[in-house]
Amino acid sequence: MILPVFKPATLAEYIKSGAPEVPRPLICPVCGARKRFWRHDHFERQAFERELSATVRIERFLCSNCGLTVSCVFAFLVPYKQATAAVVAQAALDYGLSKRTYREEAEDLSKLESDAPPKPSHSQVFRWVRSICQKSEQLLLQVQKEAVMVGRAESLQGLLGVICPNAVKAHTIEKARSLNRLAELIQLTALIVAGGLLELQTHFLGQVESLQAIFCDRFIRLFTPQKVKHVIW
Repeated sequence: MILPVFKPATLAEYIKSGAPEVPRPLICPVCGARKRFWRHDHFERQAFERELSATVRIERFLCSNCGLTVSCVFAFLVPYKQATAAVVAQAALDYGLSKRTYREEAEDLSKLESDAPPKPSHSQVFRWVRSICQKSEQLLLQVQKEAVMVGRAESLQGLLGVICPNAVKAHTIEKARSLNRLAELIQLTALIVAGGLLELQTHFLGQVESLQAIFCDRFIRLFTPQKVKHVIW
């Protein structure tokens, strides 16, 4: 089970802080025991973002009451990816709103002053965009729901029907549709958070209503309060 950690908020802050200590969880979401988590070793992840590259320490905790193991993953990371959430979000944002190729986007993301950090390839950019496109319709429904909940329903109509400039290049109707849904999602995001897809990812990780890791394309289980259903993407 993964517990998102929101501070430090970026890879740059993590490097500057020198691998800060992660506080142990207070309540076990499975058995409800309080203050029963023990430190249970750690593992390391390589992460890169533009000119930055670092080894990130991920702490693990074990509930002494029921045996649940929790991994405390920083929110700026994407499970099973070396690129940070900021890099993946930028790729999806650029491709969803401007006319370009995957190779052009990879080149823009790879304009580094140093040759040391890994540089994303066009095939990686393609997989990142495809992953978010596959979830775009469900994510769009969730954003619309939350916009209504915060009283922004009147703003929805004017932002629906946005066309992705790259949809005309799609080889299937389904791909073109998902790209248009991605463009709509990017536009509607501003109704519930100040920012783009990166801020939406952080918002979703911290809300019981919409608990999701939107950039992850594998099965993960997120840490939620007891008796709350897990939403898996």
